[in-house]
Amino acid sequence: DTMFRVSRSGFRRLVEDVGNSGNAFFLAKFDANGRPLASMEARLLLALKTLSHGVAHHTFRDCFQMSVHLARKSCSEFDVVVKSLYQKEHLRLPTPSDLKAIEELHFARHKVHGMFGSLDCVHTHWKNCPKAWQGNHQGEEKKPTIVLEGTSDCHLWFWHGSCGHAGTLND
Repeated sequence: DTMFRVSRSGFRRLVEDVGNSGNAFFLAKFDANGRPLASMEARLLLALKTLSHGVAHHTFRDCFQMSVHLARKSCSEFDVVVKSLYQKEHLRLPTPSDLKAIEELHFARHKVHGMFGSLDCVHTHWKNCPKAWQGNHQGEEKKPTIVLEGTSDCHLWFWHGSCGHAGTLND
């Protein structure tokens, strides 16, 4: 159902990383009026569910018993904290030395010069595709789909990701 899943150990690591990040939003226990806020885990889970289902921030607010404002803030602060925690190592463009190492890795494994990685695409049904865009995003299934494209090396590090191409690039 979802585009990605987070394992329990992966979620525990995320909670630990966010807890150690010093991000005041996720560490806060009470609002400005002294009322208790949703737990850090609930705020992280709301953001992850929103991303994985591709829906608006308020969709799961009833499930997590949050206000619209807190749900919106959970999603925006999730973006900020993930970028601050993981951008330097995981959310970056490859350096020239990375490219050389990846090419050498692929040559050792596949005996092909100049290979950067393996490109693959996955089509996922786009339930809420706007009517005006449905023709451009229609795949083989005759339903609107959106494509997630990725390139990874032999160690499964993703070096390229793209989503949402219309027209001929959609299929």
